[in-house]
Amino acid sequence: MSPRPEHRPITLIRLLAPLGLAAPLMAGCCPDPCCPEGENPQDTGQPDDTDQPQDCTEPEAWMGEVEAGLELVARGDSGALAIQELLLYIRARALRAASEVTAEQERDNLALEHATLAATIEKLARSTAYDGTVLTDGSQASWQVTTGAGTIDIVLTDLTVSTLGVDTDLMDLSQASQAQAALDLEDAARDVVEAWRSSLEGDRDALLAAAGQIETSWAGCAVVCEACDDETSIGTDPEAAEQGVIEALVDNVEQGIGLVQATEGGAESIHTTLAAIRELAVASTSEELPDDERAYLQDSFETLSSEVDRLAAATCYNEIGLLDGRNESLDAQVGDANTTSHRVTISLADLTASTLGVDTACLDISSATGAQSSIDAIDTALDTVEAVQSGMDTTALALETILDDLERQLE
Repeated sequence: MSPRPEHRPITLIRLLAPLGLAAPLMAGCCPDPCCPEGENPQDTGQPDDTDQPQDCTEPEAWMGEVEAGLELVARGDSGALAIQELLLYIRARALRAASEVTAEQERDNLALEHATLAATIEKLARSTAYDGTVLTDGSQASWQVTTGAGTIDIVLTDLTVSTLGVDTDLMDLSQASQAQAALDLEDAARDVVEAWRSSLEGDRDALLAAAGQIETSWAGCAVVCEACDDETSIGTDPEAAEQGVIEALVDNVEQGIGLVQATEGGAESIHTTLAAIRELAVASTSEELPDDERAYLQDSFETLSSEVDRLAAATCYNEIGLLDGRNESLDAQVGDANTTSHRVTISLADLTASTLGVDTACLDISSATGAQSSIDAIDTALDTVEAVQSGMDTTALALETILDDLERQLE
């Protein structure tokens, strides 16, 4: 007699298995009693990934690179901002030197100050660094950040004074015309710095986006960008240096007004002297005047004619001759650009006795006839001086209007 087969309990799962309906019932249930001990009919023999710890080595490394990139951007921008401020201080000095009203001694001092500022920029450009890499001396082209999704290339730059064009070999403030050209050089240098700062701002945005992607994609690793919330100098403005530029313009305008006032004072004194010469000429036209009195009038005329020359030579501002013919005009730099529209031209004149036609070579009042003919020449000289005075009044009004506007900007 054949042995009976081992009795196996009939279960619902065994009944439904041939119909393919057992799987839903088996999900999450205890091991089938018919299975060998410790086995589950669902067990595939492969490890369950959800039960394994996630490898966070790579995302942590990527986040470290992103944070390093953010720190580099912050340091680079901080150095560039400092250089930008120094460039504005150079601009303020160039504006002062560009005004032809500025005294030569002051312009020499401004040139020395420029040299000091340029040396400071050079030091900054060669010391702005991160992790041993100088960022602004042109020694390295870029810094690469690997993010897992790709590479971010942070472009570095060269902000040394020779590259910016603001070193003492290229920028000279010792002459007004050269200082005016220096304004264009400083403009170009500041554009270079601003362009790099803008590039860094774009890099920062890209790094922040990469950090966000890493945090999202590897949420299980709890990788956090601690540097993402740090404030950087990007977007700030060097207000103090910009105010220094306006203050330099205020100084220029005030000196222009001072020059106009000095010119007006000298012209008024010459006008008074010419009026006295005219009185002498009128007195000498009398046919009945005794010879000794006429000779006295002639001597007085010669003295006053010399006084006109003395006054013309003595009328100066910042050691600049105003009425002796040495300068036909002077430009006061009143705006922040190397253009004629940013300057006020102060027209001067030659009010020496020979130019006015009242020197002893031109006039002789030792006779009634000579005195009579001299009056017309003296009247012409008076008209010339009055025209100079009128021109000074107009220029003073223009300068005072500009000064009011600049002072409002400083409020």
